[in-house]
Amino acid sequence: MGIAYAYPVLKLLYGCKIYSYTHYPIVRSDMVETVRKGEVQFNNKNDGALKRHIKVIYYQILTLLYKYMGRTCDEVASNSRWTRGHMDDLWNK
Repeated sequence: MGIAYAYPVLKLLYGCKIYSYTHYPIVRSDMVETVRKGEVQFNNKNDGALKRHIKVIYYQILTLLYKYMGRTCDEVASNSRWTRGHMDDLWNK
């Protein structure tokens, strides 16, 4: 299916095993760090700190949800070592 947010729903409703092939993770741990360090530029510098703070919180929530969803998988495959490294970091598979 490829949409990690559906994995627990499918598992709960149908009791099926979940096999995931991930081409690119929806969220990565380095995304949060890039925003947190201020490496992302916003149009208006006056509200950059607020936007950065909101974006960090958004990424943290997204990461927590993605971690939970992905951990319901029974087997995980990926298309590269780079992707596999991120998936191992997020899903502990």
